Amino acid sequence: GYGKTVIIRGYGSREWQKVRDQWYAKLLSISSRIQSMESFLDSVEDAELRQILRLRYQDGLSQEEVGEIMGYSRQAIQKKEERFWKLD
Repeated sequence: GYGKTVIIRGYGSREWQKVRDQWYAKLLSISSRIQSMESFLDSVEDAELRQILRLRYQDGLSQEEVGEIMGYSRQAIQKKEERFWKLD
């Protein structure tokens, strides 16, 4: 998946194995959380709301940025989010 090389200096082979195992465990945890988020977003039936949530929580955009992309005001995005979270 991720084409980055990680170099850890100053560890013997046992210490390196321990660090590597911890790193892989963390990576699996993060991957699992991402997959859970994807599944949750996919379960949102309203396509427009699903897009708003993706932009906000997956892409990390502000309500204002989402509004600009989708042609709404920040307040409209805020209301749509508030209605969604109150229903769930």
